Order: sequence, then structure tokens, then C-alpha cells
Amino acid sequence: MSRKILRLILITSILHSITACNNKKSDQTTTTAVITSDKQFNDETSKYVPSPDLDLVLFAIKHSSFPDLIKNRKYYDLRGDVIKCEVYKIHDPETLGNMLTDIVARPEDRTETYKFNKDGNLVYSNRFKSEIEVVNKFNENNIPTKQTIINDGKKYQRLFHYDDNNRLSLLSDENDESIIEWSYENKGEYPLDIRLYRRKKLKQRIRLTWNNDLLIEKEKIGYNPVARNGILYRELEEFNYNNKSLHSVKLIKIGSRRTVSSQKLYYDENELVTNLTQFNIDNKIYSITNYIYDDKLNLIQTKQKADINFYTDTFGVDQDDIFSRKVEGPLELLGVSNYKYDKYNNIIENESPQIMRNFDQQNKYIPEQNNKTYYKYKYDKFGNWVEKLKLIEGEISMYWKREIEYY
Repeated sequence: MSRKILRLILITSILHSITACNNKKSDQTTTTAVITSDKQFNDETSKYVPSPDLDLVLFAIKHSSFPDLIKNRKYYDLRGDVIKCEVYKIHDPETLGNMLTDIVARPEDRTETYKFNKDGNLVYSNRFKSEIEVVNKFNENNIPTKQTIINDGKKYQRLFHYDDNNRLSLLSDENDESIIEWSYENKGEYPLDIRLYRRKKLKQRIRLTWNNDLLIEKEKIGYNPVARNGILYRELEEFNYNNKSLHSVKLIKIGSRRTVSSQKLYYDENELVTNLTQFNIDNKIYSITNYIYDDKLNLIQTKQKADINFYTDTFGVDQDDIFSRKVEGPLELLGVSNYKYDKYNNIIENESPQIMRNFDQQNKYIPEQNNKTYYKYKYDKFGNWVEKLKLIEGEISMYWKREIEYY
């Protein structure tokens, strides 16, 4: 269980760093994202209009015949054959009691509802505070055929179309306002050409070159009729491998001027990533990240030097398989944060600096006292939490309740 979390953090860190290298200049830095168990039930949402990101769809279908636009129950931190899950959230101080059993969730506290089919795929969701409702339909092979989104009373639909080889060939809305087309070679599993149309006009195109199941080149072109030659931008990514392990990525941007940035990955004898080095458009190193493992090949630490700043991420597991994490960075930017998780991988303790920064008369940073946040849970027999309490400095600040039904 702990190795799964560590691997997820490593992959997230590498992908986040590679993305940053492609889009940021050398004076900017990257950090590993912090895992928190309550972010999936955040009430804060923005207006949503279906417009699938082409890159997201592309890399999702690299390992599947259709894009991973339909979430399953694992995404919502649910175990077992769940039919339905209703989430309640209370943050009103007058409603929160001193003990977990004193708090009673009311119907108006309900924030989200999820329903799943027997295969675990999401068939219905409703976010009550933001009035977003989603209904997914599947065929007899459990492949998505239609997705309906209702937002503030307005209805949007995505339609999934497949070719004779069960490969996704077209993703469109009901009015053909947005269309994505996939083209393949004979019975090949991976697409060679993907095109995005808006109001029947070509807006973006991705050409792909594969060597068996390895992507070796991706060309992305953006179109705009008012741009020179009708091309808004053009990017070319080249992927190089050592055996089947990704060794380096080069990004070439062709616009008003040509720029090249890149990153290289290094491995040990166990084929584990030990170093990620990133180069800016001047081919100068601006970030080096080292990955350290224990004798059991578990990731235990990452060390990153980005520009003049240093970041360290340390992981540990005790004899009870309790996972902990310590994040350290420049005092004036990040400070030191500590995290602990229970055996179900839910966060139980978080100690981190306050966001506000204070400085003395000499403009020197004055460290703030760390805030301690604790989480308490009640679990059912399947290992799903049904009650969750958040305490900051001993005071209750948030309460969640989940009512879960099983097949």
C-alpha cells in the first residue's frame, strides 16, 4: 500500500516537473504536489462547459481504447461494490459540537451524490452547491456512449463514437460545436492523427509517431485564420528511450522564434528513476531532482535544486505501515511541513507553516509557528470512511459524513 503511494508521488513529481520545464523560464521553480484526502470534496467550483483538453484525452487513450473521461469509484476514494455515496459537509461553528457524535448532518448539508454501476463506473453525480449534474451511459461492453452535464439549468452532451475495431473515432457534443476525431493505421491500437474542431473549423491537430507502443514524436499545431499562414503555434516533442524507459524529452516551439527546451531521465540497475535534469531554452540546467530509494526499492526521498532554491521531500513508513511525509524548502517560501497518514492512506496529521509571512525592520523573515491540523475518521467494514473530522489547534473546523450503499 505504501509503495503505491510513493510511486504515485514520484510519477506526479516527474510529470509536474516535465510540464513546468516545457512552459516556464529558468527563474521559476517547481515543487511536488501535496496529497490531501479532502480535496475531492471541495465545494468551490467554477462554471463548467465541456471542452476536453486534447492532451489529456491523448495520453488517456494511450493505454485504453477510449479516453478516461468517466471516473470510477476508486477515484472518489471508495472501496467495495458501492452503489451510491452521499457526502455531507458542515463548517458552521454553531453546528459543530465538541465531540464527533454530537454533530448531526442535515439534508441542506448534502454537497455531493455519486452513483456507480456494477463495474464501478460513475453513472450519476450531482454537486448540489454548484448545481452541476452529470449522467453517464454505457453500452453492453461497459464502454461509455453518452455523457450529459447539466450546469445552472443548461444541458450539455458528449457523444462517444467507435469504429469497427472498438476504437474511439469521434467525440462530439449534440450540436457539433466541438468535435474530436481520431485516425488510426489499419488495426493499430494507437492513434496517428487527432483533430479538434470548433464550429466545424479546425482549431488544433496532433500528429503522432509510434514505435510499437512507444510514442517517439508528437507534433501539435494550433490554427487561427487571423494568424500568419493560418497557424497560431506549432510544437514538436521528441521522446527518446533507453530500451523501453524514457530517457529524454525535447520540446521545440516554432512561433515568432524557435525555442528548444529539454529534460533527461537517469535510471539505476533496477530501472528506477534516480535523476531528472531539466534544461531551459538556453540549454542551461535550471533544475536537478534526485530520487533516493531504500533496500526494498521504496522511494524515501527526493531532492530538488531549482535555480538557487532547494526542496526536499522525505517519506517513511513505520512498523504499523503508517505513512509519513516531510516537505522542506526555502524558509521564506515553503518552510517545513509534516504529514502523517493512517493505514487507509487518509491524512491524519498535518503540520505546516502559516501562509502569511512576517519580516522584521531589517527585512529578514520571521518564522511563523506551524499550524497543526488533525483528522479523525470513522470507518465501515469495507474500509471506507463514513465520518471525518478536521481539527485545527484542537478546535473543530470541518465535519464530513458519507452515507454509502453497496450492491
